[in-house]
Amino acid sequence: MPFLLLALLAIPLIEIAGFVSIGGSIGVWPTLAWVVLTAILGIWVIRGQGYAVLQTARRDLNERRIPLTSVIDGALVFVAGLLLVAPGFFTDALGFVLLVPPMRGLLTRLLVRRMQRSPNVHIHMASYGTSSNGSGRYSADAGPVIDGEVVGRNDNDDEPRQLPDRKSPWQPP
Repeated sequence: MPFLLLALLAIPLIEIAGFVSIGGSIGVWPTLAWVVLTAILGIWVIRGQGYAVLQTARRDLNERRIPLTSVIDGALVFVAGLLLVAPGFFTDALGFVLLVPPMRGLLTRLLVRRMQRSPNVHIHMASYGTSSNGSGRYSADAGPVIDGEVVGRNDNDDEPRQLPDRKSPWQPP
């Protein structure tokens, strides 16, 4: 919490200092052009990557994997887009750093590890398998399990629930 408060106070001060120093060096119009161009880039990144994350998450779910890493990676790209939309040189620099795939991969791994070590988050995949009589049916506990509850199964059916193949409201860029 103290870190968040410090960031909320420090970031505007850093941005003001950046506008004064860089704006004084390159001029008002180039500074304003930079702000507008990075905002347009941020909107483009959010739109394009939002669709890509939805597709990756859908693929992971169809393959019976929890889309944790793809969702975190997509969230980081979304944050990068928001930082690019926000006016300022410091937030733009942070946004561009988050657009670098190796940096996002590092942050994603760190966040996943932190979530795995958290006592409040319990996510694992139950194993699929055949019954002991070889009937080929899935085991009763098959499917993603979040906090002890099987997710993605029909209660009236032994087969895993298939996700409906609906057209996404997100259109590719």
